[in-house]
Parts: sequence; C-alpha cells; structure tokens
Amino acid sequence: MLMFGISHLLYTWAFGLRPLRLWIALMLLLLSVIYYVAVYSYLRGPMIYAMAGYIVMLGLMSWRALARVACSSYERTWGRSCTAAGAVIFIASDLVLAIDRFCFTVPHARAIVMSTYYGAQMLISLSIVEQSEPDMFWKRN
Repeated sequence: MLMFGISHLLYTWAFGLRPLRLWIALMLLLLSVIYYVAVYSYLRGPMIYAMAGYIVMLGLMSWRALARVACSSYERTWGRSCTAAGAVIFIASDLVLAIDRFCFTVPHARAIVMSTYYGAQMLISLSIVEQSEPDMFWKRN
C-alpha cells in the first residue's frame, strides 16, 4: 500500500499543481470521506491509518488529473482526457479492491481489479503522448 501511495504522489507531481480547481478537490474530499466512513468499521489496527493515508494520496492524484482536464484556459486534449479517465478508473479499481479485502467478497474481484488497474495505468501513460509547450508551462509555474 505504501508503494502505491508513493506512486500516486509521483503522479500528482507529474500532473502539476496548476490550475488549482479547488471545487474538484472539495468534491473528491467529500467522496473520500464517504468512502472511508463506509469501510472504517471493517478496518483493524494499523490499517485504519494506512487506509486513511492511501485515500488521501489517491484523492490528491485524482484531483490533479481531473483539474487538468477541467482547465478552461487551455484547450482540452486527448492526453488530458486520458489522464482524467485513468484517475477515475483507478478510483473504481481501488474501491473494488478495498471492499473485497476488508468488507465482503466481491464476485470476480481479481479480474475486475486487475483489468481496471492496468486500464488506468495505460490511460495515464498515454496522457504523456501529447505533451506540448503550454502543458510544460503550467507545470513549471
């Protein structure tokens, strides 16, 4: 879980911190709290804190990915759309994984988790295909 959290931090850094789009962060924060409250009663010991930390890292990465696609000052591109789709699929993958591991058995969980995980990774990887000068500019500032 620690390595996945670190990878989400690296994605967050790669996506940049501009534009902020705080409304997206607040929406994801609300969804994250609802998710954590739903699984909290199933968690034991250090997993209580590990899950909270991981949800924060996943939320940060998702916020930055979704903020990229919602950026109105730059045109929407295929690469930014891939970033956002990958983040949303990552959330779905981790949701199914957590429910299967900590709450109750999800039928075909392994197939669901692995297909969504690799799909999300592929979409995020494809997002760098269209790097342009404006993309690099907002990441530097």
